[in-house]
Amino acid sequence: MGKTEEDIADKDKTQKANTSKMKMIKSGAKTSDALKVSNTVKASNISNTLKASNISNTLKASNISNTLKGKVFEDRAVAFLEEKGYEILERNSHFHHLEMDLVARDGDTLCFIEVKGRKEHSYLSGIYAVDRGKQRRLRTWATAYLCKHGYSLTETACRFDVVSIEGEKIQLIQNAF
Repeated sequence: MGKTEEDIADKDKTQKANTSKMKMIKSGAKTSDALKVSNTVKASNISNTLKASNISNTLKASNISNTLKGKVFEDRAVAFLEEKGYEILERNSHFHHLEMDLVARDGDTLCFIEVKGRKEHSYLSGIYAVDRGKQRRLRTWATAYLCKHGYSLTETACRFDVVSIEGEKIQLIQNAF
């Protein structure tokens, strides 16, 4: 692949930064100050690369913002469930590529809880996002969780709940599937 003008400019900036860093170190400056100069140049190179390849727009619209939204919804769900008397045992627990939003105890029952958040006037409720495929993955995750924590697969009282959050409205569906 041929080098673009931006690649050449970035290389020149890096070389200048390295030269500046060496001069700073030789003149007795702190190594940390020299590293700050180097890191600033690296950050600007990354920023230029992102702008050039139009990845910055993709990053803004990616799962980063969805992750933050999900955390806010989960925080609201935790407060709601604790108010109802649930004891939260785990949040965002992973097993291989599978994830469960919340694991809680409601009395003697172990609850595996999926949290779904939507805008206030969303077309469909969050409960509809828990389709058969998602239910199958959550069951697989729950089986692994029970085995990992030494619970009996046949004797442990457990259920799957869904917390649907739409704007200010929070709905708990016990035994959702």
